Amino acid sequence: GHSSALAATALGVGVTVAMSAPVYGMTLAWALAACADGMKKRKAAHSEHDEKILGAAANVQRKLCLAGSFACGITALYTALL
Repeated sequence: GHSSALAATALGVGVTVAMSAPVYGMTLAWALAACADGMKKRKAAHSEHDEKILGAAANVQRKLCLAGSFACGITALYTALL
C-alpha cells in the first residue's frame, strides 16, 4: 500500500544519487506515474460505505505515487545535469 510508494521513492532517489545514474530515477518515476494512473481505474467496491473508504485510500496512494514520481524525476534530472 502506501509504504510501497514511499519505499520505491526512497529507493529511486537513493540509487540514482549513489550510482550517479539518472536512468534508475527515471525508471522509477515512470513506474510510480503508472501506479498513480492505475489508481484512477480501480475496481469498484461492493458497498457504498466501502467505496467511500477505498476511494479515499486510493486517492492518498495516487498522490503518494505522483509525489514519488516527481521526486525521482527531479533527482534524475539533477544527476544528469551534474
